[in-house]
Amino acid sequence: MIDAATVAVHWHDDNQPIYTADFQPSLSTESPRLATGGGDNNVRIWRVTTPKDVLDASSTTVQYLSTLRKHSQAVNVVRFDPSGFRLATASDDGLIIIWVLADEIIQDFGNPDDELKESWRVEKLFNTNSEVYDLTWSPDSKYIATGSMDNSVRVFDVHSGSKVIDLMNHNHYVQGISWDPKNEYLATQSADRSLHVYRLTAGKTGSGPSGSKHCSSSNQQIIPTLVQNIAKLELPITNGQLLQRSPHDELTSTMPHRRDSLVLHPSSECNEQPYTQFVTPSSKVSSCQPKIASLYHSESLQSFFRRLAFSPDGSLLLTPSGILKKGETSEDDEATESFQNTVYIYTRAGFDHPPICYITGFTKPTVAVKFSPALYKLDSTVQQSMFALPYKMIFAVATQNSVLIFDTQQGKPLSLSKNLHYSTITDLTWSGDGRSLIVTSAEGFCSVILITERLGIPISQQGKQIFTEEATSEPLSSIDSGQSKKSIPDPTEQSSLAFDEPNDSSEQFPEVRALEKNPSKTQASSLTITIYGATTQRNSIGPHRPGVRHALGYNKRSNEEKTYSTYTSIF
Repeated sequence: MIDAATVAVHWHDDNQPIYTADFQPSLSTESPRLATGGGDNNVRIWRVTTPKDVLDASSTTVQYLSTLRKHSQAVNVVRFDPSGFRLATASDDGLIIIWVLADEIIQDFGNPDDELKESWRVEKLFNTNSEVYDLTWSPDSKYIATGSMDNSVRVFDVHSGSKVIDLMNHNHYVQGISWDPKNEYLATQSADRSLHVYRLTAGKTGSGPSGSKHCSSSNQQIIPTLVQNIAKLELPITNGQLLQRSPHDELTSTMPHRRDSLVLHPSSECNEQPYTQFVTPSSKVSSCQPKIASLYHSESLQSFFRRLAFSPDGSLLLTPSGILKKGETSEDDEATESFQNTVYIYTRAGFDHPPICYITGFTKPTVAVKFSPALYKLDSTVQQSMFALPYKMIFAVATQNSVLIFDTQQGKPLSLSKNLHYSTITDLTWSGDGRSLIVTSAEGFCSVILITERLGIPISQQGKQIFTEEATSEPLSSIDSGQSKKSIPDPTEQSSLAFDEPNDSSEQFPEVRALEKNPSKTQASSLTITIYGATTQRNSIGPHRPGVRHALGYNKRSNEEKTYSTYTSIF
């Protein structure tokens, strides 16, 4: 079961946008710390308590702990290190600040009204001289890597305070970055429509590979090697037709250079598709020669972030903001071009190959992916598994207006939470126990999504350690159907993954549609979705003080013919 609700507290000054959030890593079921960063230039620390005995997201309580005020512009990303002792924050002011919890409460000068429960002090400060959109910690907490508006990827040594690497391989803003939990790869995603994957090796200070610069005096340094620049691949179209490159594929200088000049509204670049299904990168053999197709949205995508993610065991890399081009024929037999919003999935040893599969059918562009830090026991009732793993992992995908939760065992979403916010979703973060998911939005509010053991029973920490240590870097090359195993077809072969359809499709809920079967369009089995859920409403919140909760009311906000109401659906 899953439940979702918007937490009706005032998070940041004047209801400024919340661009980022991160839970402090902890295996404890006690109330964890949550850090948020927003358009008011502040970082705030909270303690989040969720109900343990009942599945009621609206009963979540949030306690204000502290405000961190050193940034002078909007805060785009906050991330606790894997140990949970340090907090890294980055902003449009180009600063990266490393914070640690202070021994005593220190009142900021000029802010005597803060009801501080704790204080954080600056341990290290780095200046990149460019807006920072995303950052990630190395698994040993020794380094942080950042993606910036000047198209660069930088790696800093947290202990020495020096810049170790400066990579300039991207041609546009770097909007997402993720460090492999096994400390072997670094992945970056940019508005230039590309994914870069770097192999990290240890070496002595000196001249590094092309695009890198070593700036530390340390004798041993990280040497990054660009493994793959993934931007355009020979991906067959789902109905067997392949598209020629068009002028739309080329980069155009249309994305604003200032945050205040960009209005955050869902993009209309892609045609809406009913729902989400897993498919491999090919569906039907085409008689024509393969053509090159772009895998990701151009810089015209109305989002500051493309937050990609490695799985907690390092076996998978999921990238948002993908597009799948489809060739269609109109009534007058003219070729037309349409798009599906996509999340592409890569395997650890397959970065030099096309994605092993992708998730498509999202109605709006995807902007973030986040894995639960927990590993879960396999569901014995699922007869066909997506990947041959001895456990399953749960992850969330955020589109501009919804959050869908999946696992790696089955090929359909576990839940959909839609209309939680009036404005674009910006970030996701899971609690350490994998039970709570926080969603942030540019409207200035956060939502919480709770899941129960019905969707997944977490494996103990000891069992998780055994699994992750035994995990290899070999590609996941088989599908467990419950009876036998078969190889995943080579990406150049045409195939799809088929899934059983639910028998009952009588339930109807607002704005939820099922995929229509159309054998003439595709060979892939369509997925009929049965929805179980309810519609709830939330209120509009006025002026605030940090952490003050307001009484919930019923207040719908209409926009043209759309009525915004929050609902969560279970599949």
